[in-house]
Amino acid sequence: MTREKAGDWVASGDRKDPPVNFRVRMLITGIGCCLAVLVAGGRAAPAIQLQPVLTGLSSPLYVTNGRDGTNRLFIVEQTGMIKVLQPGGNTPTIFLDIGARVLAGGEQGLLGLAFHPGYAINRRFFVNYTRQPDGATVIAEYHASASAPNVADTAETVLLVIPQPFSNHNGGMVEFGPDGFLYIGMGDGGSGNDPGNRAQNLDELLGKMLRIDVDHPTGAVPYSSPPDNPFVGLIPGRDEIFAVGLRNPFRFSFDRGTGQLYAGDVGQGAREEIDVISRGGNYGWRIFEGTLCTNLDPGLCTPANFVAPIAEYDHSLGRCAVIGGYVYRGARATLPTGAYVYGDLCTGEIFQLLPAGGGGVSTVLLDTSLDGILASFGEDEAGELYVAGLGGTVDRLSAGPPPPPCAYTLSATSQDFTAAGGNGSVQVSAASDCNWLAASHEDWLTISAGTRGTGGGTVSFTVAANGTTSPRTSTVTAAGQTLTIMQEAGPPAESGGGGGGCFIATAAYGSPLAPQVETLRQVRDRFLLPHPLGQGFVRWYYRVSPPIAAVIAKSPRLRAVTRLALRPVLGCAAVLLWPPIVGLLFPVSAIFVGLGTFGRRRVRRHAPRPHRPGPALLRPQKDR
Repeated sequence: MTREKAGDWVASGDRKDPPVNFRVRMLITGIGCCLAVLVAGGRAAPAIQLQPVLTGLSSPLYVTNGRDGTNRLFIVEQTGMIKVLQPGGNTPTIFLDIGARVLAGGEQGLLGLAFHPGYAINRRFFVNYTRQPDGATVIAEYHASASAPNVADTAETVLLVIPQPFSNHNGGMVEFGPDGFLYIGMGDGGSGNDPGNRAQNLDELLGKMLRIDVDHPTGAVPYSSPPDNPFVGLIPGRDEIFAVGLRNPFRFSFDRGTGQLYAGDVGQGAREEIDVISRGGNYGWRIFEGTLCTNLDPGLCTPANFVAPIAEYDHSLGRCAVIGGYVYRGARATLPTGAYVYGDLCTGEIFQLLPAGGGGVSTVLLDTSLDGILASFGEDEAGELYVAGLGGTVDRLSAGPPPPPCAYTLSATSQDFTAAGGNGSVQVSAASDCNWLAASHEDWLTISAGTRGTGGGTVSFTVAANGTTSPRTSTVTAAGQTLTIMQEAGPPAESGGGGGGCFIATAAYGSPLAPQVETLRQVRDRFLLPHPLGQGFVRWYYRVSPPIAAVIAKSPRLRAVTRLALRPVLGCAAVLLWPPIVGLLFPVSAIFVGLGTFGRRRVRRHAPRPHRPGPALLRPQKDR
């Protein structure tokens, strides 16, 4: 697509008809709405409208969220800037500015943004842009600042560079799938009709859906290819390829309910299509455009050899380029649950495919005023949908009249934990039609239940034991609210025969690695630290024992006496650490031994005593 005038994009090299008369389009919209009522079983759908969120932006191309429980929105501007909007705010701030690296204009620019599934902890995110000066596609990694979460560090790690032979059909979308891998939508490289036949060339990354693993580098290459990619290893074809035969999958998304991958693939001059992308699928371009044979390779036009779109439309009524969207999974009943929402760049129409899978019916959901500037859809943490307009706007899709904004509260704002850690929870309060996510921000703080919810709910978490000598603090964010977790310092480091806190035993046995010291340490960890009383005893012991241990360590006689005194303690500790089956057998065997001893005593007491010969009987007897 090239922008021929401010705010208008049309496909390069393709003549697009101008939008038709507004009345005709409104008639089509009305027919579509009637069909939607029939599909919904006769129930009238709520009126859909665009609710303004932001204005005054510079060519916004995309809206997304960090999936980190903060409810922030991130807006991608074509010129190279990412802005962040706080929940309830109306003035975004700059999150990242890489404008000096980006070649912007036409279909080029900063085109995509994806947050790592573990972003709340690792702060990693990824972008897709066309670079200065050659326009090659760059997939790069950045990090949010550790000290200022609303600002990103500008240090860049380049993962992948893909040369572009022309300035159009760059694709641009990047997103993490439910499998944790990064998906990258690549156009066919541009011009018209794919002159290099790149979309069908398995040795090219253009015209493909790519999938890479950003968590496991391969030597100097900062990523690897998942082992189940269709062409990985010795199979001919690039390892990164997930699916082939795409013309320009500018926008795609994963259904957060089913995990299916939906892509809007921009057509040439006849058809626009919606595809469900699957591993190893061939979606036909340049042999097919939608379900139409292009006759560019007429001998290959066998439909059974390719995956057909689940929906398509032609270029009548002024339509020209599909903008892929999202399957609606919000709780506010803005749209039917499971409806796939997408749009057309030139007419500004927003469509609904219901049901989203094959066999669904497409209807016009809303005819907007975004003619020529409807650039993208987006999704917030709650699953509500947004529309970005190249004229500088971001709007929320809303059922009219708009419902009141979701208000969230937490039952606590902070919780304290001892060095031993433990389990905790916090209650989320919200209206029944308000979705939310929750995330922790350190790896020692793990959410065990309640990572997402609707209305009220409980977020449960586990705090690991603090093995450091410093207190630490982290947060759980849920529904845009923050719970601060504060944990006290762990035991002091070994010093003066410390033995990991077993000061006296270490002094007595001469080494923190002595088996007797390890036995006492295990009893401490298993039976004392998990309980408040035991934690109090351990803290008291840590205060009083180091000077005593220092005296013991200097005297061989005191070390011997201490070892003698510790024998019964170690005996009890050994019993406590026995496996459960041994612990069960011990009392049973003790009972049997006791019964046996008692029985022997009773038999001995009641048996007749043998006659013992007296001294006379022991004398030698004379023969008689």
